[in-house]
Amino acid sequence: MPHVTFIHGITNKLEKEKQHAAWLRELNHDGMFDLHARGVTTSLVYWADVLYEKPLDEAQAQESVSNEHTGGETVTLTDDEDLAWIESLPKDQQAAVEKLRQRLNFDADAPSGDDAHMKDPYSQAEQEQLENVDFERIPLPWFVKRRVMKVLLRDVHHYLFNTEHEPRPGERFKVKDEIQRRFIETMTADAQQNANNGPHIVVSHSMGTVISYDCLKHRADCPPVSALMTIGSPLGLDEIQDMMPDWSREDGFPSTHVAKNWTNVYDKLDPVAGFDPNLSNDYRKLSQPVVNDIKVTNSGRWRHSSWKYFQQESLKDALKDQLEL
Repeated sequence: MPHVTFIHGITNKLEKEKQHAAWLRELNHDGMFDLHARGVTTSLVYWADVLYEKPLDEAQAQESVSNEHTGGETVTLTDDEDLAWIESLPKDQQAAVEKLRQRLNFDADAPSGDDAHMKDPYSQAEQEQLENVDFERIPLPWFVKRRVMKVLLRDVHHYLFNTEHEPRPGERFKVKDEIQRRFIETMTADAQQNANNGPHIVVSHSMGTVISYDCLKHRADCPPVSALMTIGSPLGLDEIQDMMPDWSREDGFPSTHVAKNWTNVYDKLDPVAGFDPNLSNDYRKLSQPVVNDIKVTNSGRWRHSSWKYFQQESLKDALKDQLEL
């Protein structure tokens, strides 16, 4: 029986079971892609509680940062991240964080001079012509982009530098150690359940793509999988690649643990993936580009949502191929 291991990305989430169910609903939004009905088993690597005190409830998950500034679209990001944690970092970590901070550019003044100003959405014809889009031109208000980038900066640092974090009083984690433990534990259980019964695919979104790649590339005890799918990934950023152990452009593909292919799905107007969305040149296999980059056009202004990616027929077609359905 084929199996999919999901792993979520940045910002707080619903509790694990509800988040898992939400992703399955999102994939089956049109009633035509019910994984369980197709004989595919699934699991979710959940790590939001490593960084957040408590999960979102249903009402919070339906609230946006500011409906009037996002066109009524849901952006589950309610707090402006305090970056005071940077001040106490060792100098080498401060340098790495500062380099990424400059690339993300959220400290800059809003180009319009108004943090709440939002560029008009691109027409369908304009979107089809887009190849390179500056971060400033992504049609979200600057204060929303700033909050998203602050969360990304924190998550990347805390994970890659294995920061100790206390999301709840009396409960402390070494972030990378704990998240990798959960990933390996889930993958091991999934592999045992799925032994000789079909393809095992990892489907990762956002910061989850960094975690899944890191484990598949660098953890010898990570069970191998048939294929990898990354969605809305920041792995194209040079600053993240530089923080990865033993990363190289010529041999970045996780060959030891990914037997077949790696599909990367992106929207150029996704504020997390849009900096450098094509991964084929950055994660080669024996110097050859093998990652299949798929460009999609999500609806509306907030392009990073998993459910908007899961609506894309090209994503589902690629997943069907990976699962041999």
